[in-house]
Amino acid sequence: MQIKNVIKNNELVFNCYKRMLIFSKYIQFKYFYISTVKRNFKKHLGYELNLENPQTFNEKLHWLKINYKDDLMTKYADKYYVRQLVKEKLGPEYLIELYGVYNSVDEIDLEVLPSEFVFKPTHSSGRVIISKNKEDINWKKSFKEMNRWLRDNYFYQSGEWVYKNIQPKIICEKLLEENIIDYKVYCFNGEPLFTQVISNRKNGKFNVNYYDLDWQAIEIRRKDHDENKSGINKPINYEHMLKNSKLIASNFPFARMDFYEVDNKLFFGEVTFFPANGLINFSDLDEDRKWGSYLTLPVEKHFNKL
Repeated sequence: MQIKNVIKNNELVFNCYKRMLIFSKYIQFKYFYISTVKRNFKKHLGYELNLENPQTFNEKLHWLKINYKDDLMTKYADKYYVRQLVKEKLGPEYLIELYGVYNSVDEIDLEVLPSEFVFKPTHSSGRVIISKNKEDINWKKSFKEMNRWLRDNYFYQSGEWVYKNIQPKIICEKLLEENIIDYKVYCFNGEPLFTQVISNRKNGKFNVNYYDLDWQAIEIRRKDHDENKSGINKPINYEHMLKNSKLIASNFPFARMDFYEVDNKLFFGEVTFFPANGLINFSDLDEDRKWGSYLTLPVEKHFNKL
């Protein structure tokens, strides 16, 4: 009791004690977090996660997720804020038309929206509601889903710290095309290296093809997705994709830049720092190592408070 009174009555001692408690809780949290990440990694990929000497692409993505922090990454991960960055860096012509941005589903007025549009949250990944005809949508169910989005902090599900401090919002954008092709430019240490192409999306499944900078098909083996045997034609704006990717990715050790091409016009999709949350299901470990060889990790660690 006497020690507690000394701590409470001495401001300097009390502040030191508070900092010690905070640091202790942080160490416990980080230990628990890394232990959980390692278990999840082994479960999904079948091998142990090596954070001391990462060699595979998935290991290096996890190393970056745990050790590297740049607040600019949070701004680019924010689906709404990134629009301003793209406008300034690339130009407004690359932005998909925005119909609305909402802090609450109560702000959404379906009457003023067109029949076709897309809802997605600003603070997470892989979540979307697509309206091809708003009269066919069960909006009671969809609004409940969007309310869950707004309550969630995606960081605690994925471990991707870039989403932790994004202000939750819902944005509504124009629906470009049904079954649109995604062009995903992989940039290693600021340089575009190859492009992943997603096609034939249906019921959560899709084909994956890869092309080098000259649009020559390259074989990258995956367990989870087959390639489109017909191949994908080189997009008209491919050189612009590469140029724009480099303009943004030059700030980061790794970034994936997503684009769409509609009626010969190029549109920005998003920036991804940890594709598949660092759990890309390659067909074998050699493929994972090959990708890992493309990425040089920063020499100096950026302390990440998570």
